[in-house]
Amino acid sequence: MRGRDHLKPKKHVAYLVPEYPVVSETFVYREIRVLISLGYPISTYALRENPDSFDVYKDGLPPAHSIYSKSIVSHICAFLVCLCASPKATFKTLQLFIHDAIELKGWQVKGKLLVQLFASSYLARSLCKKNVDHLHVHFIHSPAQVAMYASSLSGIPFTVTAHATDIYTHGQLLVEKSRRAKSVVTISEFNKKYLESIGVESSKISVIRCILDLPELDQDICRPDSTRGRFVFGSLGRLVRKKGFLTLLRAYKILLELSDEQPLELQIAGSGPQLREIESLIKELGIQNQVKLVGALHQSKVSGWMRNLDCFVLACEQDAKSGDIDGIPVVLMESMSYGIPSISTEVSGVPELVIDQITGLLAAPENPADLAQSMLMMISNVQLRSQMVVRAKSHVFDEFSKETNIERLVEVFET
Repeated sequence: MRGRDHLKPKKHVAYLVPEYPVVSETFVYREIRVLISLGYPISTYALRENPDSFDVYKDGLPPAHSIYSKSIVSHICAFLVCLCASPKATFKTLQLFIHDAIELKGWQVKGKLLVQLFASSYLARSLCKKNVDHLHVHFIHSPAQVAMYASSLSGIPFTVTAHATDIYTHGQLLVEKSRRAKSVVTISEFNKKYLESIGVESSKISVIRCILDLPELDQDICRPDSTRGRFVFGSLGRLVRKKGFLTLLRAYKILLELSDEQPLELQIAGSGPQLREIESLIKELGIQNQVKLVGALHQSKVSGWMRNLDCFVLACEQDAKSGDIDGIPVVLMESMSYGIPSISTEVSGVPELVIDQITGLLAAPENPADLAQSMLMMISNVQLRSQMVVRAKSHVFDEFSKETNIERLVEVFET
């Protein structure tokens, strides 16, 4: 890293994630791999292990210790060991827990917090045995609650990366967790402003983007003009409401009526609970012949599929029922880095990546007519499309590359 003493011993960093391994958190694993390549000793922990992880590329990753797989008896025994070994730290942690339990509403939520307290004892003991210097947590909900108590019990500092759902859907004790953390990392300026608005100290917040493996900057950029006789739109993500697939289908139906002279195709890749609703809407709109449901793609297949698109669209929106919302979707960074013209919506931190008519096109969320107009512009304005592709790729490399962001993260760990 620039300006860093390469002879200085690297800190032993432990990572804590909610579940391991899962395909939706590959950006965490990229982060771990880069740190290992820089010489950092890494230990990995997860609240839960995921047995259905066939679609996750795990090469080069250390095995993760599953905390919740241990019995409650093991956790209580670990708590008693902490009490005997460091009564002062244990009583201080109990005070934090009592304060937090009073703040939270509902006995079920308070009960989960008690389970997390005992689980943190197991984590604290394990961190001390491994001589860990620093604990980093991804997601500021349940993992951060376990981490803050483990940090208090062990004296090992922790930092946390806050993303999206963990802030806006499961955002309990955010100020308390931020106050106790050494630093809070978040993925967008949008998130930073929100955290500041609820009372998190601005000086403790760092904006660090998700780590992304990017192609070489000078690789051939995808041609902005379709040569296949049809213009192919694509969208990829878990089939859930916040990805906006229903809005995309309605917009596509409008687009077909606006652009009847241009052969079009829409491909949707992914799996999830909204599949039947998506299939039903496709049938209702009568667009079965113009829409292809690709299904789930293995991580190794995403790049090849994307490079055959003329435009990538992700119609992000907030789930009105749960409040779930995207941060800055990694899949958008990937599409732009491959030189695929991209469209998204004015949601959360997305406009920090997709800058309207500069690096891509933006539409209003949950607005099929507006999204259809953006898709039509992408088809018809070849010059703008070409310019956006070049600027998008440059923007992704400048702001979202792993080199830029791993240096920012290491600075947080080492400060």
